[in-house]
Amino acid sequence: MVDTLKVLPLLDVNLHVFVSAESDLAKRESMDPRDLLNEQIAMYDGSYLKWLIHLMQQHVNGLDILFYSTNQELIREFVLNKKAISIDTISEKITNPYINSKEVVSIPLVLDFPHNSYLGLVMKMEDHTSHYFQELVNLIDALIKKEISQAILT
Repeated sequence: MVDTLKVLPLLDVNLHVFVSAESDLAKRESMDPRDLLNEQIAMYDGSYLKWLIHLMQQHVNGLDILFYSTNQELIREFVLNKKAISIDTISEKITNPYINSKEVVSIPLVLDFPHNSYLGLVMKMEDHTSHYFQELVNLIDALIKKEISQAILT
């Protein structure tokens, strides 16, 4: 089955550290996993983020994950109230209302080890050349790039 599928990468997934605007960390331009060693981390309970945390823990001993949860509001409240920080993708920066109100700050997390991490589409090999499929891919790509460029500007 795998031989009949094609993966089309759309964009690299970059991680961000989310901290209360009142935190000392909020002044940082960027962070790397070693900067997180003495921090309590609240994480969204998703397979992608768990995979990345596992990779980070292989390169940096001592990362402390306070808890995993599928309740994004709970994680946001912990960050807002300086009980934890969080690591997530740019999608959290786009959707987190505390970013817009400037109560929470998003700081790029720089990973200094190799990893392949991107958002993409998986399709049947014969579908990827279809004119309609290409139009759909172009629309999705434009929408994603627009949302990300707006998030980066805020």
